[in-house]
Amino acid sequence: MPSSPSAAVGLSVLARADGLRAEAASTSARGRTEVDAWVRSTPGLAWVPPAGPGFGLVHLPPGLPVGDVPFAERLHDEHGALVVPGTFFDVPGAVRLSWLQAGDRLAEGLGAISSLLARISR
Repeated sequence: MPSSPSAAVGLSVLARADGLRAEAASTSARGRTEVDAWVRSTPGLAWVPPAGPGFGLVHLPPGLPVGDVPFAERLHDEHGALVVPGTFFDVPGAVRLSWLQAGDRLAEGLGAISSLLARISR
């Protein structure tokens, strides 16, 4: 018998570790495929699909009239979507995003980025 509620939760998670790992890998694969298709279909975007799961850097279109930091700030302020400016990783002009989102959140976030890019690029 576990000695605390935390220990009970930990043991429960460990008992399901293989299933949780498989679910996380499936979520990551689906999300990465969705991001890859979005990058390929959005003019001016580029990326090198990362080897690891969950996160990647997407290069914004060249000549965008705002840098990656103000872009990320506007994205958050106007859409509530979060990306990390590539400048924080010594890759200005890019944004780091995650595709480990539940439900429709990834599609909503990618749509928010596309919408902001369209408005800024006019």
